[in-house]
Amino acid sequence: MSPTHLILAGLLGLFLGCSRSEAPDPGPGAGERAAPGGDSGPAAGKGGKPMRPLPSGKGGRPDPRVGGEKAGVQERVAPPPAATAAGKVAVGGKTYVHPLGFRFRYPEAWRMQEVEDGVLALIPDDIARGPQGAEEVLLVMGSPAEGRTDPSDPGISAELDSMMASSFPFLRRTGGIRKLRLGARPFALYAWKGANPAGKTFEARAWVCLLEGYALGVLAVMEPQRFALREAMCRAVASSIHFKAPSLDPILAGTWSRDSNFSSGEYSSTIARVMTLRPDGKAFWRSRMQATIEKGAMGRDTGEAGILPGRWAASKGRLYIVWENGGEEEYSYYREEDSLLLTPMDGGGKELWTIVR
Repeated sequence: MSPTHLILAGLLGLFLGCSRSEAPDPGPGAGERAAPGGDSGPAAGKGGKPMRPLPSGKGGRPDPRVGGEKAGVQERVAPPPAATAAGKVAVGGKTYVHPLGFRFRYPEAWRMQEVEDGVLALIPDDIARGPQGAEEVLLVMGSPAEGRTDPSDPGISAELDSMMASSFPFLRRTGGIRKLRLGARPFALYAWKGANPAGKTFEARAWVCLLEGYALGVLAVMEPQRFALREAMCRAVASSIHFKAPSLDPILAGTWSRDSNFSSGEYSSTIARVMTLRPDGKAFWRSRMQATIEKGAMGRDTGEAGILPGRWAASKGRLYIVWENGGEEEYSYYREEDSLLLTPMDGGGKELWTIVR
């Protein structure tokens, strides 16, 4: 089950009768690191590739996979008139800024909770409540678009349906996918409807767009009549999603290498890792493991793994990387001449890298 599935499953208490006195507020979880002695690349990510949350820097490295990266074009959104719901968001709202440059605005009176693995929960000041607690969920999510060019792409549709079936099993897709424009960008609108085990009817709507190689969107789940109050603002938040190039500390640009050795009895292995941080913000990872058993009588070379692309941003001593298959890393860093010391923000062991070029 993916991180998003796990988080949304935890939010099911809002609809299945579990009492909650507060809006969704789970704490951040620690990312997973690689198993001892077997790290041939970034640590394994959790689950498959359904629609995932906007990256937060709290996840582990994924296994290397070959994949392409589609470079996007920086887009800017002109603020709409302040008299509209979108205008109130653009003019009087708060701005969320992701380390990779993704941004959106939300109402001044709303709170935002960044929950595990980067799911961003928006909590209105007038959130709907029933006898069992909150009865409304608003989330901002995203995942790599994997080369897709249409927010109504069947692959995105299937990922959303998989996520909803796992997290809100009583909801069923209604109607077709509606194409619309919010601001200057095309969106796809997905809708679901159903009754929870207590017999109460809920609807869900997701506004999804494509930006800078990512599928990004707003998901709302609430009672049907609640959308009359909330839909305009949900659309306004979705239309405010935009991108501004992040900070890139030039001292990190280059190709870096790090080797690690492991031995136990007659077994020994060496893992060679190479990480490239390009000046344009693109990142690439590759690795290779060589193992020997019984004092050289038997050896194994895994060969070089396929190149895994990603993106990076860095400023004020913090490096942030998100890999194309969903792995995320955040470090503090210190460079001295040809050496780079990375300290994982999740408490993992320090990593010493050496410049190659």
